Amino acid sequence: MPYAIEIDTTARLVAIKVYGTFTAEDLMRADDEMREHDNFDGEFYELLDFRAANTGDIGPDDLRDFMSRPVAFSPESRRAFVMANSFVALGLGRMFKLLRDNAAGKIRVFTEMDEARRWLKLSGDDTAR
Repeated sequence: MPYAIEIDTTARLVAIKVYGTFTAEDLMRADDEMREHDNFDGEFYELLDFRAANTGDIGPDDLRDFMSRPVAFSPESRRAFVMANSFVALGLGRMFKLLRDNAAGKIRVFTEMDEARRWLKLSGDDTAR
């Protein structure tokens, strides 16, 4: 599993850190695991950290398959995707934003964790620093 999921009920935050090679199969598995987690709540904010991930194996068809799943987050949630500063990673984050923004919460793509945390209004004590 090239990812770790933490759900902080106090901060109302789902934090997912992805590292190494991350495939379309991993994407589906991580989504299933998050949804099945006892503490998951679609009203929470999400902080998705892709800075240490290689997502080159995930293509447009894989993303379309993923988008066919029911939306897990409410339109009121905020979702920050922190991507590696590369063309492929940023493109993947922006494609996801274009396909799911507003229906699955407000989505923003960042390259800096501090900016993402500020946008989510997280304090220094919250999960996934």
